[in-house]
Amino acid sequence: MKPLLPREKEKLAYHEKLKKKFKHSHEVKRILRHRHLPKFIVKKNKLKQIQKESKHRKTQNIRSNNRVEDAPYVAERKKDLDVVLE
Repeated sequence: MKPLLPREKEKLAYHEKLKKKFKHSHEVKRILRHRHLPKFIVKKNKLKQIQKESKHRKTQNIRSNNRVEDAPYVAERKKDLDVVLE
């Protein structure tokens, strides 16, 4: 990143001072808790969540339309362990 201009430094210092001054206010606390994430990461997380839900839905459909022996229920925690052990 490029070095900050004097005006930018003053602006950042002012904003930090305001945050410290009003840190006990509920609204400011709420705003400070939220961290900015790049749009790319947000989209990837959303896509991963959609894939996880669709995979779960597919296994549920397989279970409902087949015999119990064909698709036994395996807990999510056990699935993760199987991947690590292999």
